[in-house]
Amino acid sequence: LDLNYRNTNQIVEYVSQKLGIKMKSIGFHGVKGALISLRSVTSWLSSKNGLKAVICGGQSIDKYIRKSYNVISRTGRISKTKINVMTVYESKGLEFPAVAVADGDMTDNEKYIAYTRALKELAVINENV
Repeated sequence: LDLNYRNTNQIVEYVSQKLGIKMKSIGFHGVKGALISLRSVTSWLSSKNGLKAVICGGQSIDKYIRKSYNVISRTGRISKTKINVMTVYESKGLEFPAVAVADGDMTDNEKYIAYTRALKELAVINENV
């Protein structure tokens, strides 16, 4: 189970290095991951095509909710037009072309789940920037 066919080479490389796991990409070339500030989450995701998501730990979700976002726990569905915000566990089994992950309060297992929800572009939110 160390082969990844779903995510871009860059996402697989990031996950492998960040979490210290052996995973090989059999995917395709994509863009390098980004480190973004909390302030730039909306603008980074708004410039992306397709479904978009902010994934965070359950205890910090309120920090990432914006008026214009679709909050999965409130609506119970994925929006095709808005930025979706959800916890790691709400994201399990879902995939998005672009994902911003707030991994500050996540375990390594949760980080793996969150990072690999991104099919093409991954950004990690750094609250200190």
